[in-house]
Amino acid sequence: VHSGMLRAEFPEAPARRVLAQICSAAPQARQETKSRVRTGLNVLLPLPDAEFSAVLVTLCETLAGHLVGEQSGCHCEVDDVWGVVQRAGEYRPLRSHRNRKSPVGFSCLMDLQLPPSLSPDNHERPSKGAYGFHDGLHNLIWKADRSNDRLELIHPGIVQCELLTGYVYIFPQWLQQLTYPFSGEGERIW
Repeated sequence: VHSGMLRAEFPEAPARRVLAQICSAAPQARQETKSRVRTGLNVLLPLPDAEFSAVLVTLCETLAGHLVGEQSGCHCEVDDVWGVVQRAGEYRPLRSHRNRKSPVGFSCLMDLQLPPSLSPDNHERPSKGAYGFHDGLHNLIWKADRSNDRLELIHPGIVQCELLTGYVYIFPQWLQQLTYPFSGEGERIW
């Protein structure tokens, strides 16, 4: 737990089963999507893997305990589970995800499959664009960064998630997130 977010390695077996659920549901989602906007394919999982959901709830309750105290009596439950199938050139615009069950809650993201062009080595490559993004990075944003923030010891307002499969990031649902496009063959599933 760091700055109101939790990063944890997710157990491999339930992550693999959810990946299989997304891959199985994706063809139907493609048929139902009339125009594929360049933001990736959203795949709803109406009945996500039970063990996946249980691990997710445990991790969310751990984060809630750190944020509001262990004795708060917070209860977490899974509202929706969505997968995204992203291809080269597709991106996720700046957005936040709100749950339907509570005005407060958490959102999460986890890469389940990465194409060969996305790897931890991308963090070491030269950045692209005016801001300096790296291919395919998920970004969690809670404030705009200023050029003098580092000099004033102000914590950055943008967290760029690592390009690793099997690590879940859990964060307050009001946090904005975006995912940059990537180049190369293959699909990213998260």
